[in-house]
Amino acid sequence: MDFGLSEDLLELKELTHQFAKNEIRPVAAEYDEKNEFPHEVMQKAIEIIDHAETELYIRLFPPCGKRLAPYINKAAARGVGIRYVCMGPMPHKFEIQIEHPNSQELIQKIGGESVDIIADKSEALVGMFELGKEDHSPFIWTKNKWFVVGNRDSLRHDFYHFFLNKTYDCNEILTAEEKQIYEFIKADE
Repeated sequence: MDFGLSEDLLELKELTHQFAKNEIRPVAAEYDEKNEFPHEVMQKAIEIIDHAETELYIRLFPPCGKRLAPYINKAAARGVGIRYVCMGPMPHKFEIQIEHPNSQELIQKIGGESVDIIADKSEALVGMFELGKEDHSPFIWTKNKWFVVGNRDSLRHDFYHFFLNKTYDCNEILTAEEKQIYEFIKADE
């Protein structure tokens, strides 16, 4: 068995490296001085959200969530189903929304704030603003079916993590709303 990366994944890895080298690193110092998220990443996130037609699976930490909130709200207003995993306290705005348990501990554990936006089962922007390296953090934008499906399922699993944490770790009963979310996520293949 060969456990190495396939040719496609090696090519994707090289493209990602070249993008970071050519597009992100040249403006890294500027982002540090202004304490901003990289413009290119945020523009791609906005573009994906603006073009979504049926669904958005989203996992964001509050700072990025606040910056993207106007665009997510517009998508919801035009009928796009929002499935939101908040990685910290955020206002509850959508029917399918939970707060990931232990989100603050995750920032330290994973070394930054992840961003996952999956649109219409066909497009994904996935990466992480690494602590202290926000300006040259790794991100991947793709329409590769298997990468999109895998990342969408990762967000669905965060919903299950929420339910398991509440019922088993906290010994609490799911609310009627949480039971509806559970049934929706379970059926949302």
